Amino acid sequence: MEKMFKVSAVSAALMGALAAAPSFAATDSAAGDQYVDALSEFLDGATLSLVGITDTRYRVGKNRTTSDDEYNEELNYTDYNIALNFSSGYHNDFIGVDLGGYFSGSLYNAGGCSEISMCDGWDQDENQNGALKVTKAAVKFKGDAYRADFGLTQMGVGTIGNVWSFVPGTYKGGKAFIELGDFTLGYGGATAHTAPWWMTSSKVPGLEEPNDSQFNYLQSLGLAGKVGDVGLNLGIGHANLAHESDDNISYKAQVDFNVGQAALSYDLYGVDSEVDYEGFGAHHGLSLKMPVGSWNWMSQLRYTHTENGAEFTPRTVRAYGSNNGTWSQWWDALSDWNQDTELAWYNRLSTEFGNGWFGYVGLGVSTIDEGVTSYEGEYAVNGTIGYTLPSGAMKGTTMRFHTTYLTRDETAGNDQEWVDFRFQVIVPHNFF
Repeated sequence: MEKMFKVSAVSAALMGALAAAPSFAATDSAAGDQYVDALSEFLDGATLSLVGITDTRYRVGKNRTTSDDEYNEELNYTDYNIALNFSSGYHNDFIGVDLGGYFSGSLYNAGGCSEISMCDGWDQDENQNGALKVTKAAVKFKGDAYRADFGLTQMGVGTIGNVWSFVPGTYKGGKAFIELGDFTLGYGGATAHTAPWWMTSSKVPGLEEPNDSQFNYLQSLGLAGKVGDVGLNLGIGHANLAHESDDNISYKAQVDFNVGQAALSYDLYGVDSEVDYEGFGAHHGLSLKMPVGSWNWMSQLRYTHTENGAEFTPRTVRAYGSNNGTWSQWWDALSDWNQDTELAWYNRLSTEFGNGWFGYVGLGVSTIDEGVTSYEGEYAVNGTIGYTLPSGAMKGTTMRFHTTYLTRDETAGNDQEWVDFRFQVIVPHNFF
């Protein structure tokens, strides 16, 4: 995590005193000079950070034909996270550890799984209010041209990404990267994963044992770098499914380049799965980002297709929360925009108003071939207004209000719509 706070005056004075008098520490240590030297090396370059978060959300939805035009409550909660992360330096410039975890709970929850605090299936788990979940406990290594970590960790390799709430999900496995000139070659593999809101896999719908998983082994190879001014991000992944005889293969290909002030990209994320799609399914995405006066304009086009007409999920294993992919587009507009034959277009204008204020407004529209699913298209309007403290002891504290309106044109005429309101407060702090 990037440092968003300067070290406090007390912390700075303490660290300065320790740095100025290493000989006193060595003399007084019962373990001797070598222990102190090793500890100093371990702490050199180390970081300890904390972030506190509250998330208040209210969502209603209705079917405009069958519900007499009345909204029904779907989400209503105020949940919190307190996340703590420690990253050590490297002993002998070679080995270190990363540790992370978070406490979570509900100040108020109408009953549904918010995916912010701990859940039991799709219900909020009151018995785990205030519980600590370990998100990272990994040994890390580095050399002149490589880096790696193993244990409970996160990914971001090839086709394997991270499942996010305010904190990432946890893979049981490891990853390694090696520098090859202008390119980085990476490999990641895992035997299990839990989403941030499930303490163990025994809480996951469809799984019963604490060490159960939707896959026996998940792995990916990735290559990222530049050829001239063109950025490339390529990946291929494989999953040996735990409860099926078939394997899934995933593919990633992203190309980025600039034309003047415009940043352009093409992204493909595909999965070959007989179980999920009876063949191949994929997202194809085109993106444009460029300044327009004092605003920034983002325009993204997405096309989805699958062999069997199923909706597509851009991850190697389809089960929700079991893993994630590295698809680049995220619109924060309630829908996944992922039906077979769906052509979706989203535009967003964002800006910084000055003195810490920021905001954006977005519009998404789509069309779907007739007969593929229960609706012919969907439309969304969303926006955010927020404020980040630019200075002072609480520098970096962010307050953010987000809202989305989404509607779908049902083929039978019983259109659906949702209205979502969300207010978040995020307070980060770096101890050192």
